[in-house]
Amino acid sequence: MALFGIKTVSDMSSVELQNYATKYGKDKNMSDAAVADMFGSMIKKKQAEEAKGKKTKKRKQTGMADRKAAMMRGGMANGRQHMYAAGGMVNDGLKALKKASPEAYKKITGK
Repeated sequence: MALFGIKTVSDMSSVELQNYATKYGKDKNMSDAAVADMFGSMIKKKQAEEAKGKKTKKRKQTGMADRKAAMMRGGMANGRQHMYAAGGMVNDGLKALKKASPEAYKKITGK
C-alpha cells in the first residue's frame, strides 16, 4: 500500500522494481552481482505474478490454400529469394540486359 504517494516494493511492477534496483545499486556503489542477489528473487516473483494474469495467444493456423492466395515464392534475383502475388514474375536484370546486349537477351528469353 502506498502511503503519502510513496510506492513500496509490493506496489511496483517488475519493470519499476528493476529500475529501482539499478538505481539503488548505483547509489550504494554495489556490483551488478550484489544487486542481482539482493533483488533478483523479488523481480522474478513479480514477473511470475504478472505472467499469470496474461492470456497466451495461440497462432492461427492457416491452410495451404490461404498461403497460396496471399504470396507465392518467386525465383532468385540478385542472389535473393523473391516473393510475388498471383503468378507474377521476377526479372530485375533482364531489362538492363536487353539494352546492353540484345543478342544475350534473345538467347535467354527466346524473344
